[in-house]
Amino acid sequence: MSNLARRTFLGGLAGTMAMGAQNYRIVDSHVHVWKHDPKYPFAQGAKVPAEDATEVMLLDLMKANGVAKTVIIQVIHYKYDNSYLADVLKRYPDTFHGVARVDPLDPGAPDHLSRLVKEQRFRGVRLSPAGNASGDWI
Repeated sequence: MSNLARRTFLGGLAGTMAMGAQNYRIVDSHVHVWKHDPKYPFAQGAKVPAEDATEVMLLDLMKANGVAKTVIIQVIHYKYDNSYLADVLKRYPDTFHGVARVDPLDPGAPDHLSRLVKEQRFRGVRLSPAGNASGDWI
């Protein structure tokens, strides 16, 4: 979508909301959260920003901007450890949905994904092949 088309869409959306579209809900479809906490160790070599981006901060931003629901995408800082996001989803089941990361080269990936969906409420999977030629398999 071009910048002009996006501005036109957002302008129309703002106008619709101003006219009293009571049933309109805003869903943010791609947000990351992370927290500097020993309980949730970052992957070795991860380039993590110094500031946290927690679900509490996200909830404040959602409230300030009229966002009803958010899809949180597993951030690469944790590699394939979805623990932090799983805990967030457990605490806020009516507000957040999650997209997990699963190692596509792990033979156990289908089982891991099944567990993430059935036990931890994830609703999608993010595949992240290497950015070099080794990721060309995808």
